Amino acid sequence: MPNYNKGPFIEEAIRSVMDQTYLDWELIVVDDCSMDQSRAVLDLLASEDVRVKVILNETNMGGNASRNRALDAATGDFVIFFDSDDWMAPFCIEQRVAAASGCPSADMMVYPMGVFREKVGDMSQAHYWQVPKEGFIQRFLSHRLPWAICQVMWANASLKKLNGFDLSFVRLQDVELHTRALLGGAQVRVFPAAPIDTFYRTDDGRFSSDVGGYMFRFSQGVMQYYQKFFPMLSAYQQRLLSGTLLEVLSQLCSRRRQGTIDKQMFHQLTAELTGACAMASHRFWLRTYVGIDRLFPFHPKGLKKITALLLRFF
Repeated sequence: MPNYNKGPFIEEAIRSVMDQTYLDWELIVVDDCSMDQSRAVLDLLASEDVRVKVILNETNMGGNASRNRALDAATGDFVIFFDSDDWMAPFCIEQRVAAASGCPSADMMVYPMGVFREKVGDMSQAHYWQVPKEGFIQRFLSHRLPWAICQVMWANASLKKLNGFDLSFVRLQDVELHTRALLGGAQVRVFPAAPIDTFYRTDDGRFSSDVGGYMFRFSQGVMQYYQKFFPMLSAYQQRLLSGTLLEVLSQLCSRRRQGTIDKQMFHQLTAELTGACAMASHRFWLRTYVGIDRLFPFHPKGLKKITALLLRFF
């Protein structure tokens, strides 16, 4: 569990682990120089339960390095990455460990996930993340993400062979890790019918108000992702990869209409993203998408879907 200034949420997250029906666990929390009440909460909970182990970064290292530091310290056979503002059902670890005994060759085991704003149960199940049965790598490449980070239980040995997270990535850290694992032949078992055992918080309080900074980092992460994996892929997979560029362009267009990013940033990032595309035909379709969107005060219905289809097949 990495943590940076999630003091209002971290106690609830940790206590959901402390309440597990399965008892043989360790929780490694890496605090990344938080400046809020996080340290006091961590000291309290670590004093209550010796299974809660706290590591304090001496300098702010970011989520990637913090997760890798926790991974280095992990002694269990299995690893779950769990964010410091989410919530774990009491049966989560018991359910996952029991299932693991039936698939000893699996590197990754994936489960459905719920979402909530302030309290578990306050959002419709229509928003929950169900696990697809196939097509995982295709979905990651086109940014139709099949799962989030806490939905996966990793075999520790398999995860460490991957050397953890890529420290160069500013965003899409978990997407990069999962993509790298799948391209490397990781064996995946999915449990789409399993009871929901983790819940992802979507409350606005968990996000930074710096929309411009977020979109800049997201754009940089997408370009890193595209440039890293493009040379490794088949021609069809390369076409799918352009969908990741389309996703961030779509968000930039939406932010432009909302007025939450300025015109200079919009023009700079859209130019960089379309320029990063290695396929001439796809650069054309992506620039056309941005151009058409700018012509209207609203997003033309079906534009993104049509563009995604053009990228996938041409």
